[in-house]
Amino acid sequence: MLSVAKSSSKVFLFTLTLVLIFISIINFSVLTAYNASNELLENVKFQVFLTDSVKQNEFNAFVNQLKHQPFIKHVKFTNKYEAAKKLQEELHENFTTFLGYNPLLNTLHIKFYSYFIHLDSLEQFQKHLTSFPIVSDVTYHKDSMKLMSNLSKNAPFIFIVGIGIFLIIGFSVIKNTIFLSLSNFTDFIKILSISGASNSYIIKYFLIKYTYYAVISSFISSLFICSAIIILKLYVPIFSKYDIGLYFIILIPSTFIIALLITSFSTFLNTRQILKIKN
Repeated sequence: MLSVAKSSSKVFLFTLTLVLIFISIINFSVLTAYNASNELLENVKFQVFLTDSVKQNEFNAFVNQLKHQPFIKHVKFTNKYEAAKKLQEELHENFTTFLGYNPLLNTLHIKFYSYFIHLDSLEQFQKHLTSFPIVSDVTYHKDSMKLMSNLSKNAPFIFIVGIGIFLIIGFSVIKNTIFLSLSNFTDFIKILSISGASNSYIIKYFLIKYTYYAVISSFISSLFICSAIIILKLYVPIFSKYDIGLYFIILIPSTFIIALLITSFSTFLNTRQILKIKN
């Protein structure tokens, strides 16, 4: 009986570790999608074209005002001559010679923080900027912005539903595995009952036992997912720009919390069920 019980405990430990790794991968995918979504939003092209008559002191004051806005991440200036040179390289043709002048304007390229990227906010900010005499025009891709804004609004709901489904599946697997494991302890439970142990004592005993396994599984799965993240950070270019500290801060505690909650609740329910059957 002892060898069977030990074997069932190992099976539970292995199963729980696999479930936690799978849930951690899902959480990792959600965080990566969130980071990618923010990066996409923060790279929206928002261009402010300036008049040729702008004075240096007016320009400096305007740029400083923009940089001090809490929702603006970055402001880059491109003068009309740099823009013309770049366009000539792309067209492989000197259009200024053909036209007789440079039609391009000095431009400010603005990047916003993702939380600010909404159609209403951008439209209001566009109107605000066009009220300045030094601003000739303000442009951004409204259709693309609308699409990305809708995706960012719907994504959290999709992620929550997806995580919820996988948590339910994980809970079901762990609950059934614990029940099978506890079934091998029926004789041991009977001995405890005959010895005068109360149901609460028996439940507490197995809660401690399986909580211990949950901590071990959490440690193993956290070690696995952290190693995978570090490898991705080193060898996959797209992950080099992400803060892996954020992944560790979110994934490691969530893995331990999920493991403890699922294991303790499943153990409590299964132990009560077995005790009722015995009684």
